[in-house]
Amino acid sequence: MLLHRGRLRAEPPRASRKVSDNCLSDRLAAGRERQFGPAIEQFREVLRTKPAYAEADNNLGNALSDEGRTDEAIVVYRQALKLDPAYPQAHNDLGNALQLQGKLDEAASRYVYVAARRPEIAGIHSNLGIVLQAQGKLEAAVASFERALKLSPNSEHAQEIKQILGTLGG
Repeated sequence: MLLHRGRLRAEPPRASRKVSDNCLSDRLAAGRERQFGPAIEQFREVLRTKPAYAEADNNLGNALSDEGRTDEAIVVYRQALKLDPAYPQAHNDLGNALQLQGKLDEAASRYVYVAARRPEIAGIHSNLGIVLQAQGKLEAAVASFERALKLSPNSEHAQEIKQILGTLGG
């Protein structure tokens, strides 16, 4: 099942959100290398020095989720959204975690929120399509998958989306 996490670049990074101490990119690299324990601790360290940092909360949530700690990740994603209620990546990542827990209605509402505000983001449409398909809302799922393909026909997930559409008759 494809879930888009890192693809949402809904807005350029804000200068006020940069962390000057110990280079946040090192922390991100640890997560990419599947060393979630160190990444989790490093994000927690960043948040101790800068607690009102929605992007760090969201990245901590991603590391927790990747480690299988979905309940904890959801709490952290919600914290990111308290700090920045319009943060599209946090809505998407919270939707992914909720989907993993089978909370499809709430996951769909997160994806719909982002899709309404940032309709040019292909990944959000494919995530919504996955949930709609799981809910048996096949016509709406096809529309979401087709929108994702139209926006990003050469993405790494395009072939998978085409296969899904083939099974749904889209």
